[in-house]
Amino acid sequence: MSFEQLKNIIDWNKENEAKHPIDEDLENNLCPYDAWPLNENSKGYRSCPICGRIWK
Repeated sequence: MSFEQLKNIIDWNKENEAKHPIDEDLENNLCPYDAWPLNENSKGYRSCPICGRIWK
C-alpha cells in the first residue's frame, strides 16, 4: 500500500467519523464499526460479538 493510499483512507475515515460519531453509537449500545448490539460482561466492559472490539 502506498503512502498516498494510506493518506486517502485516513482522510476518508475522518470525514465519515464527522458524519456519524462513534460516541453516538456507544450511547445506543451499538458497535460503531458494524452497528451490531454490544454484549456487556460482569466487569462493565462492552464487546462486539462480530468484530471482537472491546469498549469501556
